[in-house]
Amino acid sequence: MRLLDEQQLVFNELTGDTHLLSFSGQELLSVLAQSSPQAWTSAALSQALLGESDAALEARITQNLNYLEQLGLIEQSPS
Repeated sequence: MRLLDEQQLVFNELTGDTHLLSFSGQELLSVLAQSSPQAWTSAALSQALLGESDAALEARITQNLNYLEQLGLIEQSPS
């Protein structure tokens, strides 16, 4: 990862793809990368990032998780 102004440049070693993430996307990815593999809920991630949770914030986190998954930077854990 490299910081470029307000965005984070992320290189995916598995695919060779490079992506620009917003600050919030980078923060979310950092929390996921620094913790042990586990199934995170949007509410738990909201608490971990901001110490609070509400429906709008959880919806935004869910959108960001879906985006990171589409980029191949994260994957869903089996239920």
